[in-house]
Amino acid sequence: MLATGLSRGRVAKIANHLCAIFRNCPFNPSNATIRDIEAVIGWINSQSYRASTKGDLRLIVRKIVQYAKFGSCSRKTPIPPEVAWFSIRARDDKDSRVKPESLLTLEEVKRMMAVAENERDRALVSVLYEVALRPGELLG
Repeated sequence: MLATGLSRGRVAKIANHLCAIFRNCPFNPSNATIRDIEAVIGWINSQSYRASTKGDLRLIVRKIVQYAKFGSCSRKTPIPPEVAWFSIRARDDKDSRVKPESLLTLEEVKRMMAVAENERDRALVSVLYEVALRPGELLG
């Protein structure tokens, strides 16, 4: 997969998703039937993943079956009928972008710092605000 231009991170993500798919819905991609694929897609759709993750999983299912049946998963390779019936991207009407009204104001941050129990907590709130970090970005 690295030879196709995918990054190491993307290859790792695909490998992780393949493990989850085959652990929960074992099937043989080279002789998969529509019924097999329906079970896999049903499992994906029933998970509490974000729409983008479900789309990634559906794309991986399509590509692995395409590769198993035709030996390639390039754009020029035909899509097998077993995986042509489902959509990769689901409609996600929810806009996940951060809106200005959901951001903390300077006054709110100052109040949080004023009620902090110790210097460490005050410093943490201050750094998060001033550098515009999410907690996981600072702690990770």
